[in-house]
Amino acid sequence: MTTTLARCLLIGVLAAGAALGPAAAQTYPSRPVTFVVPFAPGGGTEFLARMLGQRLEQRLGKPFLIEHRPGAGGVTGAVAAARATPDGHTILMAPSPVMAINVTLHKKLPYDPAADFVPLALVVLSPYVLVVNPSLPVHSVADLVRLAKQRSGQLSYASAGAGTPHHLFAELFKAMTGTEIAHVPYRGSVPALTDVAAGHVALMFCDLPPALSLIRDGGCARSASRPRNGWRRCRTLRRSPRLAYPGSTPPPGRWWSRRPARPSRWSSGCTAS
Repeated sequence: MTTTLARCLLIGVLAAGAALGPAAAQTYPSRPVTFVVPFAPGGGTEFLARMLGQRLEQRLGKPFLIEHRPGAGGVTGAVAAARATPDGHTILMAPSPVMAINVTLHKKLPYDPAADFVPLALVVLSPYVLVVNPSLPVHSVADLVRLAKQRSGQLSYASAGAGTPHHLFAELFKAMTGTEIAHVPYRGSVPALTDVAAGHVALMFCDLPPALSLIRDGGCARSASRPRNGWRRCRTLRRSPRLAYPGSTPPPGRWWSRRPARPSRWSSGCTAS
């Protein structure tokens, strides 16, 4: 999978380099390339950037660096990438909040996803999992719904920030189950997940990469969510139940990641949710 993703991204990067002109295309990259990750270290977006960066570094012979710009649900990182020198050496790991969700949540953004970036490659689609602190007296989603109704307004859920899929999946879950659970936003999935494991927050909808080690070690109990459109179930969670409870339809839970660049000036973008 890593090789295929890197190959697709390599094609996009080289195509964008060619748009700079024949001379620039022959020497690209001429210096280290920076992946801007708009979330805190340790999350799925960074994991993806490092995985791809290693492969691209091997193919192109130049370092691929990671620069974290967390804040405002990805807005801080997107603005940094949009204002970078448009020479193809700054690439934004642009998750779905950066390229799609923020547009619907904010009346005005300091960047324009459609005008400031051009998509280069859809990089990944990943499942989300519902994780809870093991000390919570629940063993299924139905148990969680009952507990949330019994303790209405007393439980809380963590997210990687307002407008992220972590936030929206939880709000969808609340709407579908008629529960009241308080939102506690963080600046990334890892600090949020850490507080869930520590018991400061009861639960979280989290992208799989940062949650997997805690699930395996017993730091978090989980109930997996997956799309309903024929996608294959994640092998790692094949024994984990689907996110559902009696009388409900499981919501789709996945994030996408692609790489956009500016239309006439080459800047960056790769998206993940």
